[in-house]
Amino acid sequence: MPRTLIIILFLILVILYSYFVSKMTHYECPKCGTHFDKNGWDLLKPHFFGKREEKCPNCGQSTFMIRHIGKI
Repeated sequence: MPRTLIIILFLILVILYSYFVSKMTHYECPKCGTHFDKNGWDLLKPHFFGKREEKCPNCGQSTFMIRHIGKI
């Protein structure tokens, strides 16, 4: 297989993995403790050791939130 095809397939797999993981997770706000779902792509959002930068729908704080596997 050509090297370009392998790279394209790898990128497609990374994107699909990111999409399905984002559908199976929820976040917890460190300020107010609210648990909430975020629909969408997490691949391009800033992240750091299991935390993602999100905005809390309850208190409006935008910071790195703890990401939990599983739905609420």
